[in-house]
Formats: sequence, structure tokens, C-alpha cells
Amino acid sequence: GKEFKRRFADKTITKILTIEASGIAIACSAARYFNNVPVVFAKKSMSINIDGDMYVATVESFTHKNVNQVVVSKRYLNEGDHVLIIDDFLANGNAAKGIIDLVDQAGASL
Repeated sequence: GKEFKRRFADKTITKILTIEASGIAIACSAARYFNNVPVVFAKKSMSINIDGDMYVATVESFTHKNVNQVVVSKRYLNEGDHVLIIDDFLANGNAAKGIIDLVDQAGASL
């Protein structure tokens, strides 16, 4: 987390975005160094805490060899947000492309 803060110290960060589940721990650690900004994670499946108004992106999983629709409720990601994306590792960039798509849909800055 400290290293992410060092690398992005000159940026205004209002939210940290990741995909469940393995990116959450890294994102939460980084959030501590960004004055505890909210961590938002894209879910790979619907749940009762996500209402019908959401952003949706398609992500092909390198590790599981399947395609997921990842979702974020529109109440958690907004126009005007300055988003830092964090995930656990980079295989072929599909997760990053999906997260960037969600940020673009929200009209937020990456």
C-alpha cells in the first residue's frame, strides 16, 4: 500500500477499484495510505446488496479460463471520481480492461 501511495502521490484519488476477490486485500492496504478512501470492488456475480442500476463489463479470466460479467452498483462509482485501479497480478490485461470499461461507463477519471 505504501508503494502505491509513493507512485501515485501526485494524483488525487477518491476511490480504489478492484475485482473480487484476490485484489481486495491489496486495495484495502493501499486505501490506508490514501487517507482511507473507499475501496469499491466489481463483483463477479449478483447479490442482494447490488440494486438493478449498475455498470457491467465482460472480463475473460486467465486463471479460471471462463468469461465473467463483473458489476458495480452505480451508487458506488460516480462521475467526478478519481479512480486508482489495483488488482493482484497482470496475466493478459483482460481484468484491467474490464475495470477501465467500468470507470469509463461511470464518467470517472482513471
